[in-house]
Amino acid sequence: MQARFPNFNNILALGLAAGLSLAAAVPAQVQTAALTPETVALSNPDSPVRGPVFGYVFDARTRLLRPIFGVPGAAYFSAALNLGFEVKELVVSPKQDSAIAVEAGSGRTLFVRLSGSLAESEEIVGVMPGADRIVFSPSGESAALYFRDTRQAQFLSGLRGVPESGATVDLSSLSGVLTALAVADDGETLLAAGSSRDGGEVRAFSADGSSRAVASIGRAPSMSFFHGSTDAVVADMDRSEVILARDVAGSAQTSVISSALDGVRQPVAVAVSSDNARVFAASLETGSVATIPSAGGAVALTDCSCAPRTLAPLSGDSIFRLSDDPRSAIHVLDARSPSSVSSNAVVAPRVLFIPAVADEAVTAASVPRTARGR
Repeated sequence: MQARFPNFNNILALGLAAGLSLAAAVPAQVQTAALTPETVALSNPDSPVRGPVFGYVFDARTRLLRPIFGVPGAAYFSAALNLGFEVKELVVSPKQDSAIAVEAGSGRTLFVRLSGSLAESEEIVGVMPGADRIVFSPSGESAALYFRDTRQAQFLSGLRGVPESGATVDLSSLSGVLTALAVADDGETLLAAGSSRDGGEVRAFSADGSSRAVASIGRAPSMSFFHGSTDAVVADMDRSEVILARDVAGSAQTSVISSALDGVRQPVAVAVSSDNARVFAASLETGSVATIPSAGGAVALTDCSCAPRTLAPLSGDSIFRLSDDPRSAIHVLDARSPSSVSSNAVVAPRVLFIPAVADEAVTAASVPRTARGR
């Protein structure tokens, strides 16, 4: 069940009056930073103190992109950005410095450069209009677009510099309805999962048009490549398994690295740590996130006191958003590892939260330059 929190401003006022830390005013399962003058300033959207950009969240209900300012344990939502166009789809890069958006109506694909409350967009030429799904590679160097009507996908590259459209591949050999999509950092390897009444499958597709079967599964709502690699992890929600697939475009060897026996039930999202040493799996049924050593070892569970829906990167090393509705408190998994800890060791993450947006009013935080073609 989703944890419910009182109004954040009331928490601040009570904490200041009683001389308590914010951590003492929230459930024990969710840790936060202690109150300081800087924390109070950061928590106030009207404060001139902005602090670092913690990330961005796209609200699918309102089609608005909101910046998150602050640091883990002391972060808040700022006013929504005025991107200068109506958004159909939008996904923020793992680096939190750009986004890819599809414009409603025209179907144009736009590359949006982000810097705090500033945004500048440009059209990516050579892209088919009307993409229905956008995915970034782990490093944000590459991306892929999916077009439901034609069952095609198109690669994008150069996203750390000048974005360019790439090859288009046919995904019609994938059985059933597409449930998950992932693209590797090489910008040439795509992993897709499909589901039907007869079960599901995962297939790998290459920019040269070739494809191959990777695994038979139940239903996969999420998958992710490792950084700089064509190894990947897949969440099988129906079978309560997390599958590791090595070299998906080559030998495609698979193994189950966690299951219901480890407490991983109905995984809805998976992600990989920045150093590739750990896999994270969010479990809807248990309201927890599993930390799975990618080289093998014991699985550790972290209770989030929430209903996790995603593992979306935020700024920093292995920090992930667990939900995407700013009308409610958003839980954050902080899985940063101390440098002194062995890469194969299990490090218990902590769960923080970002207070819900206090004002539903649409406010333009920036007026971007006019979108332009290249």
